[in-house]
Order: sequence, then C-alpha cells, then structure tokens
Amino acid sequence: MPISPFLVVLAVLASGCAAPEAPEGTDGPTDSGTPPDLSVEPSLTAEEVAAEVEAVFASGFPDARAIQAAYLGLMGAGDDGCPGDATQLTGRVPVNGCSSEGGYFYLGVSAWIHTEEWDDVGNPRVTDSLDGDFEIDLPTGERFQAGGFATYSHVGNELQWVARNYVSGTWSFDGAPGPLGEGISAAVGVRVESAPETRSVEVTGATSSGEHAALFEDFRLDTLECAGNPTGAMRLRGSDGLWYELRFADDCSGCGDVSFFDSTPLGVACPSFAGVAERLILDATVAAE
Repeated sequence: MPISPFLVVLAVLASGCAAPEAPEGTDGPTDSGTPPDLSVEPSLTAEEVAAEVEAVFASGFPDARAIQAAYLGLMGAGDDGCPGDATQLTGRVPVNGCSSEGGYFYLGVSAWIHTEEWDDVGNPRVTDSLDGDFEIDLPTGERFQAGGFATYSHVGNELQWVARNYVSGTWSFDGAPGPLGEGISAAVGVRVESAPETRSVEVTGATSSGEHAALFEDFRLDTLECAGNPTGAMRLRGSDGLWYELRFADDCSGCGDVSFFDSTPLGVACPSFAGVAERLILDATVAAE
C-alpha cells in the first residue's frame, strides 16, 4: 500500500525535530492554548441543493461542437499570411504570434482533425477533434483562449447510434453563449445512446462553468428504463462555495440522499429532470445530421 504524504509529514513532525530558534529580540512562538475552529457548517438544505442541481443541467454541459465551431470560424477570419491555415496554428504562426490583415491576432499551437470511417458492421463513424494551447484576439477586443482537448464522435445509423462529447482543459470565448462564454474548466464526457432497447445519457468526470461546478459518478439518465430519471451520484459546489453530494436511489424515482462534504446527512432531495435526457439526445441527433 503506498504511503500517504500526509502520514510522512506526521512522522517527520513526531521525530523530535526542534523548531527553529527565534531571532534575537523576539519572544519566539507562542501558544494561545485555543486551537483554531476549522469546522464548516452547511448553509444549504436538501431542497436548495436540488434546485442547484436543476440549475447545473439548465446551464448545459461543455459542448465540443460549440468550441470547434467558434474556433473554425475565427480561423477562417485569418488570411494566407496569418495564420496561414484554416484549421491549425501548429507550425504556422511564429512564437510571438501574428496578426492578420483584418486585425485578428493568433498565438500558440492547435490542430483540428476530421475523420470519417466505417465500423465493423458498416455504420459510418465521424470524429471531430480539436486540441491546443492558444489564444485568438478579435479586432473588437474579445478573446478566445484555450488549453485542452475537445472531441465529438458519432457512429451508427438512423435506428441505432452512439454519440460521445468530451471536453477537457480550460476554454473561454468572450461573448459566446452558454458555458463557453462563461469559461469552462473541465474533464467531462457525455455519452448518448439511442437504440430500440435504450435511449440513455451517461455523464462522467467533472466540469465547472460560471457559478456551477459538478462531479459525476456512474451518472445515467434513461428515458425507457427510468422515464428520464437519474441513477448514480453527483457532487455539487453550491452557491455557498461548499460541496454537497446527491446519491440517487436505484428505483428510478429521481430522488436521493443529500449529504454535506463531510458526510453529514441533510435529507432527501428530488430534483426535476423533466426533459433533460430528451434535450441531450436531441442535441446529439441534430449534430449528427
């Protein structure tokens, strides 16, 4: 079993190492006799946590397609001299960046890749990927700044398909709608599947955008098995800046036990997920068309 760094620190402190001597003219460290109060009390109720869970889903997840569309649009605003390519900065712009004739400034490295292939049973598989560490400044003063990876893939046919949306790193674009405009810090994946026997959404990882931050554990919405209600668990950073956990029951009720980050139970909450799964499935369907 690996040794915890925390235990190593405790062992060093317990080994009898003497504290450094106080400089001349000082009294040295003092002991107030009263340890600091590090306890934190939850300020949200279970019902308030449920409302903030609903707000997370209402604000939307980081969307690789929106990120890629914004990037390609700005790359298209350049010219042959700068950045010199419509899809990538790597190997094109100098280390200090460059400015196009239209007043766009490009700096950093990036690559966008589009692939089309077929799976083992003859279904089309389309993948769009963007990765890089770059910034693009607009003549209007707005900035698109990023460091990370964003990919979207879709495989299948009209009767059965799977779409995957994955965003990691930090992404922000002044004035853009949704999470991208608020600024994204994430390592989150959304998998959507539509088939005769299932219509489901699975979310893994963590995301933070604007006022909302959440971490997902075995989180799943299924419109056929659970009428769009979730199973699994999620942790939420509340509006008070503290973390709460909502662990959903396995009975497809959409309700679950809420606890504070220190495991203090706060009761049961039942957020509304009406239309959430259908919206995410529709988004994936439209993107594939």
